[in-house]
Amino acid sequence: MIIPGNRLKSYTARRLIDLLREKGARLFLERMEMLRQKLEYIHNNPVKRGFVDAPEHWRWSSARGYAGGRGVVEVYTGW
Repeated sequence: MIIPGNRLKSYTARRLIDLLREKGARLFLERMEMLRQKLEYIHNNPVKRGFVDAPEHWRWSSARGYAGGRGVVEVYTGW
């Protein structure tokens, strides 16, 4: 693709912005997936240790809040 000189900067800037948005979205999704994995790991610790049968049964776990219930630990799920 050949682009005239004065439009090259504009094209390059738009392409750079598009790439940054794509990368930003990908990083955001990767971070959200990492957060989900960490929460799942933390929530399942009491189950693995045999203290409870389900993560929501652990009194101090935020798992109950993420499952839609109300627990001792208040959680924000608006992200």
